[in-house]
Amino acid sequence: MQHKLRNPKKGPVRGEFPKEPLENVSAEKVRELLIKNRFDVPRGVMEMGRTAVSGLAECLEYEDVQKCAVETLPRMADSGVDCSSAIPALKRLLKVDNRMMQWKAALALGCIGDASVIPALVECLKSRNDALVEATAWALMRLGFPVVLTLIGRLKDPDPAAQAEAAAALGFIAGTYPKEVASVIVSYINGEEGNGLLMTDSRTGEFFNRLDKVMQKCAKAMENAA
Repeated sequence: MQHKLRNPKKGPVRGEFPKEPLENVSAEKVRELLIKNRFDVPRGVMEMGRTAVSGLAECLEYEDVQKCAVETLPRMADSGVDCSSAIPALKRLLKVDNRMMQWKAALALGCIGDASVIPALVECLKSRNDALVEATAWALMRLGFPVVLTLIGRLKDPDPAAQAEAAAALGFIAGTYPKEVASVIVSYINGEEGNGLLMTDSRTGEFFNRLDKVMQKCAKAMENAA
């Protein structure tokens, strides 16, 4: 229904009152559209925007549309749709016995860009699936500057296991994105956080040693790429 809206400068203009927020589309409806367009971009689902996200997340549990669903989520995220509600389902997909699905789930999590996925992605860096490790490194770097900073911070964790996990994660990422990781480390040391490293106690020395090893991996990776 059309209504007249008054613009104080230009007089009456025609328009429509904002619509009520749309309800989430059911998983059954989303699944139906995915099956119909499984060999093409599921435009019908894409056009639904955020209302289809929960349905897509549920569709990750169905083998017949799993691949299409996990490929649609990053496209929606890249178009600006908030797909964070699909994160739990994607994290479960990282653990299935299907390397392709693991790989696609890691890419989707990187596109969604929520920092809450960092621990799950770091865990994937331990995988023997080289494709998954590569996709995970990409996903972590897609999350940007905060990811490397988070891992650098964990190098100072009192727990040796947490330190080792963070160092390994930084090492994997440095092997793929050496310039980016090195840049973040340099900015960290030269920034406000670096002021706390002026103390020359044993813990600070160990922290610098770990950072130095990561920088060495960055240098080696850049040398090999040259």
